[in-house]
Amino acid sequence: MSLPLPFRSRTRGSAILVVIMFTTVLTLLIGSLLAWTVTERRLNLRNALRLESRNAAEALAEFGFSQIRQKFETRSSFSLNPSGSDRLRVPPASFWTGSNVNSATSPTLDRSDAAYVPTATELIGGTIQNVVTGTSSLYYVDPADENNEFDPLKGKWVFRRDVSVIAKATAAATGVPGGGITSYVMEKISVRGAPLFAHAIFYNMDLEIFPGPTMNITGPVHANGNLYLFPDNSLTFTDQVTATGHVYHAGKPGDGADGLTGATRTGSVNIKNRAGTSVNIYGTNTAGTPAITSNVWMDSTKGNGTSGSLWGGFRANASQVWNGNLQTAAHGIQSYTPVAIGSYKEDPTPSNGSDDSLNSGRAIIEPSNYPAATDPSYTTKMEVEAQKYANNAGIYITVTPATATSAEVITVTSKNRSDPTKNKSLTVPSPASNPFIKYSKYTTTTSGGTTTVTGGMYDQHRSKGLDLVELDIQGLKNAVTEMQKASGARDTTKAINGLETTDWTGIVYVEVTGGPTTRIVDDPVTPSLKAGSTIAATDSRNTFTAVRLINGGGKVPSYGTDPGLTIASNAPVYIKGNFNADGNVSTSGGVNPATDIETGELPAAIVSDAISILSENFNDATSRSTANPTATTTNIEISAAFLTGNVPSNKNGTGRTSGGAHNLPRFLENWGSKTVWIRGSMVCLFESRIFTEPHGITSYYSPPNRNWGFSKLFRAGTYPPGTPRVLSYRRIDFTDLTAAQYETVRTSFSW
Repeated sequence: MSLPLPFRSRTRGSAILVVIMFTTVLTLLIGSLLAWTVTERRLNLRNALRLESRNAAEALAEFGFSQIRQKFETRSSFSLNPSGSDRLRVPPASFWTGSNVNSATSPTLDRSDAAYVPTATELIGGTIQNVVTGTSSLYYVDPADENNEFDPLKGKWVFRRDVSVIAKATAAATGVPGGGITSYVMEKISVRGAPLFAHAIFYNMDLEIFPGPTMNITGPVHANGNLYLFPDNSLTFTDQVTATGHVYHAGKPGDGADGLTGATRTGSVNIKNRAGTSVNIYGTNTAGTPAITSNVWMDSTKGNGTSGSLWGGFRANASQVWNGNLQTAAHGIQSYTPVAIGSYKEDPTPSNGSDDSLNSGRAIIEPSNYPAATDPSYTTKMEVEAQKYANNAGIYITVTPATATSAEVITVTSKNRSDPTKNKSLTVPSPASNPFIKYSKYTTTTSGGTTTVTGGMYDQHRSKGLDLVELDIQGLKNAVTEMQKASGARDTTKAINGLETTDWTGIVYVEVTGGPTTRIVDDPVTPSLKAGSTIAATDSRNTFTAVRLINGGGKVPSYGTDPGLTIASNAPVYIKGNFNADGNVSTSGGVNPATDIETGELPAAIVSDAISILSENFNDATSRSTANPTATTTNIEISAAFLTGNVPSNKNGTGRTSGGAHNLPRFLENWGSKTVWIRGSMVCLFESRIFTEPHGITSYYSPPNRNWGFSKLFRAGTYPPGTPRVLSYRRIDFTDLTAAQYETVRTSFSW
């Protein structure tokens, strides 16, 4: 039966109402879902922008770090004031292409400028703060601090300067309200300048040590290259050993010194761990994958000499066994480069018959050569000049060697550190009565087939007769004593006329004119002649002229707040007898004369193209007729740092050896059982350019017993005048900031 019409109408109305209600609810749900989706998308976009801006701010801070590093390595001083020429620069806008980073900046305006407007991208460096330990002017990297366990400078006194960098970056995208997301960060960088003489041994190239007798090395050791360690007996390091390359129990490839390899060398190579226990590199691997349980040479190649793939477990094993006291490239060790001096690179196959090694370090011993103000490389060259010993010399001696027809010419000046126009001439007594400079031209006579040297000396290693510029250290000491008296009370037979206490820097420099020099910048005419390559000598006579130090026993002359003495020269230097020590090792203030200083001892350094050690009674007259003469004096004691050069092993494929660090100071005599004691620091910074004859196992010398150590003066942070620094960098803090914190830090910079 059919329903009444009114009832059917009511039913249809209810259905329509349900549909309408359902549609409304569905529409609301869809609308809510769409709104949620849009909101979620906006939130995701904002989160993405926040991450992008944070990453951009961090990238800016790192970009600032790289600029600061470049400035420290090439400049002696600078300010990061954002309104100055040395301000930190942001990358060009093209750097941010493809990103949402707003690159708007106002790089030409300071915040104090009325026209300044806030920028979306900003990078500001703070003031440079000196950080010291106690009352010292240096900072001590405490090895007892667990944060320093793997610090390559632990245990050293260094110059530390901290600088903060703040950066902000804004990321914005179309359709995202709020004007973009801005992130703020602060990075703090520690720049450590380690004096070169903070190392017992520092090599700006590969370091080779392969002694026959037992050898102990006290003090830190670093090489900007590889370590080649293969003794016959025992080689022990008591402090940290680091290298930017790798460590090998083998000889340097091509070094044909004696035909032996790491496989046939059975001596131990011992390095002390954190507990002070010596652990041999020959032992059991504790971190190999899979583990190696048998004894092997735990060097960078698992004992495979200088070939084979690097041992993947070396880093972990070395860290566990030596607790940071043996670190290589596997641990991220970086090169230490002296300020304004480029990195060294050997040229194994020189072109054009010349050697184009990037031998930048040698510039530090070369004569003063200030550029003209119009020189396009004026700034770069001036920074190098500021690092030279020559331009910091209180006494600057210029020697033009004698010729067959003319006598030598010697002039003496004093250099003004900051203004070369204020250099002044000094007057010394005539050559015949000069108390501290003597020139002796190489001359000989021959009788009965025997050649006798009557002037200068003959070097059997170099097979050359040498003119000598002799510096009498006792005469120099007398001159420094007279300098401190009133001018009218000075003994004119001992004084250097014109030398005042305000002139004294503790550095005496000897220039032998006409020698080879180093190219400071790439040659503008021939770009293939790179910065660091050698400019040939203009006068070959310089290769036959050397400096010899005599009467050096006792304390070196010193005056003022920068104690000690540095003798520097672009020529080779010979040390005859004791230097800065009395020769009696029993008078040192401890149990080891190779490290323990005498009472009142002063820091000293000898800086030159090469360094040779002669006994007190080395006989010039028979130096040509007699090879390997007997060293007739007793033991020799030297307290000084050496900064010098060598000839790298297998130079130009010759197969010759550098002699290793144990032969860095050369010898010319048969020392028998006598001992040469040296307490100081040995730095090989460059290739020699005068003394280029390579080391060889020949008949011209028999080495002494070597008792060499790291001076406690240097370990305690007391260095000779003019000691160069090598820089390293450490990020010590990284912080995210709020906008308010950013403004507070920026204001604290006081720019």
